[in-house]
Amino acid sequence: MRRNMLLLLLLLLGASTLIVSFSYAMYRGTDQVIATATTGEVICQATIDTNENYVENNEAYFMININNFKTENGTTITSDAIIDYTLTIENKAGSNGLYRYVDDDGNSSDTPVPTLVIQRRIEKGPNTQQVRVFVSSDTNLRANVDFVVKLEAVQANLE
Repeated sequence: MRRNMLLLLLLLLGASTLIVSFSYAMYRGTDQVIATATTGEVICQATIDTNENYVENNEAYFMININNFKTENGTTITSDAIIDYTLTIENKAGSNGLYRYVDDDGNSSDTPVPTLVIQRRIEKGPNTQQVRVFVSSDTNLRANVDFVVKLEAVQANLE
């Protein structure tokens, strides 16, 4: 009797395991989602124009031109998006320059700083923005100033 009961218990346990496995397998599935997206290139370039003759009120400066277009093989390609960009001007190792700026919209900074960060937006269409960066030395003496200009551009979030 015990043996039959043990056998019955094992059969029930095996059957329930089989049913649970079958039920689990029955509700298990795989969905494959295929999506496509169109991406574009953020076109934003900076060029630096330096010249020893660029001096105003005894203060040297250089020009940074920011474009949202480029020319490849004689064709002009323009960014299709409004672009927010950040320009960072900072000293190379061992240099001690101070920077302030005036842009073509009249925005400016009055106090020279060792790291200058400028945030702007450039609209759609072929546009060029110009920033005049004034350079001085913390010693107020003639000095060579080595600097780095970094440009970070992202498509504007218009929400």
